[in-house]
Amino acid sequence: MLWTILILVYAVIAGFALFMTFSEKAKSGSRGLRWAPISLFACLIWPITIVAVIVAARRQHRLVRPS
Repeated sequence: MLWTILILVYAVIAGFALFMTFSEKAKSGSRGLRWAPISLFACLIWPITIVAVIVAARRQHRLVRPS
């Protein structure tokens, strides 16, 4: 159940990022295909980066506790 909720939240965040990226591209009038796959990949991968940073920070905090 928890994994289903987490995956749903991740999908909503990634979908919102994709929507914003494509709306910016439409507003700018850009029709180039070179950056489209890169922007798609970045929208799908950035939430994983944030989770990795949070996990690393928590692990570091556990290892180095102030006394």
